[in-house]
Amino acid sequence: MLAYLDEAGFAQVHPNRSAWTPRGEQHLIEAPRGERLNVMAALLSSGHVVHAHYWETSTAETFLGFVDHLRGQVSKPLVIVLDNASIHDAAAIRPALALIEKRGVKFEFLSPYSPELNRIEVMWRLMKHRWLAAKRRTEEELVQAAGAVGTTIFHPVGTAAMGRVVDAQLRVLGMGALRGIDASVMPTIPSGNTNAPVMMIAEKGAEMVLAAGR
Repeated sequence: MLAYLDEAGFAQVHPNRSAWTPRGEQHLIEAPRGERLNVMAALLSSGHVVHAHYWETSTAETFLGFVDHLRGQVSKPLVIVLDNASIHDAAAIRPALALIEKRGVKFEFLSPYSPELNRIEVMWRLMKHRWLAAKRRTEEELVQAAGAVGTTIFHPVGTAAMGRVVDAQLRVLGMGALRGIDASVMPTIPSGNTNAPVMMIAEKGAEMVLAAGR
């Protein structure tokens, strides 16, 4: 199981890059001072999200506790993909991380300055600039919005991924003519809606079945 881990901060004032307003009017959002709500989350290859939110600063101890919690949520061997933030590799927690690795968790640190390789960055971008309405939020509303991260935000796919469960003809490996023709054969989670890709898979799979019967 892959887990893309990262942290993000949310303020009561929504980040707003641009906005449309009637000519002659100014676009305004209240900007009250408030605490920053931090969210630590892991986007799993199943499409589900494990997260924790808190008002305190993210520390190495926070990270260690979250990793231990994440390990308890996953029954399969776990590979955690993450950046090189100092809290992820602090000397104080290295002995504990080594112990966690012995229990089946592997850490894959990304190359410096390559956030585009961490799939959870897509989730943060969508949350801040598409899913959340541009408005001022109270602390309670901000917590509620962050809590929504704990749901499945990408359509779960890949339970019978091509190359691992099915071959290039969508046949289940070792099962003869049995095929999987749906989103389960996608090897990775697409960042867009799965409707059109599944229709394409269905059409291609139907062609394969008909060709095999000729």
